[in-house]
Amino acid sequence: MTITLIRHGETIDNLNRICQGQTHGILTATGISQAHNVARRLLHNHYECCYTSDLERAHHTARIICSQLGIPLFPDARLRERGLGRLQGQPLPVGENGFGEWEGSERLEALRLRVADFVAEVSRRHHEQVLVVSHGVTLRMMVNLCTGEENYPPPMGNCSLSQLRLVSGDTFELIEYNTI
Repeated sequence: MTITLIRHGETIDNLNRICQGQTHGILTATGISQAHNVARRLLHNHYECCYTSDLERAHHTARIICSQLGIPLFPDARLRERGLGRLQGQPLPVGENGFGEWEGSERLEALRLRVADFVAEVSRRHHEQVLVVSHGVTLRMMVNLCTGEENYPPPMGNCSLSQLRLVSGDTFELIEYNTI
């Protein structure tokens, strides 16, 4: 089984360096173009389906991709971005990577548990290729969880592509990361 991970396209808040967290966000013209470009890149793959965050910036990206690939799309709240508490809607602090703790933020363990629950379910239900469109911190947590790495991987670009391949049991190997 292979899970292909796509971060959502560029948003207005990305351009303005605003923490989005669990706000919906609006894709820019560039973000829409990025989604079309990644869909063209994936045309020769055969995905069973696509799962996406139910937040609009990821869902819009996924709708564009799935319409070109002709695959079913399933929104899933477990793929939402980490709730950032008081940082949501505020300028991104210098050096912030999304894994800190702030007043009202979703605990990292809660994020880890919902991502683990999602991966376990997808691994049980699918045996070939699955596409996941989500958010930077959530996808980085998924990579960290699936590979067992101690440190979180570097930030992902908008509409970047990463791939995890199931090796055995619940162990995955990272075969591609953050390619545009």
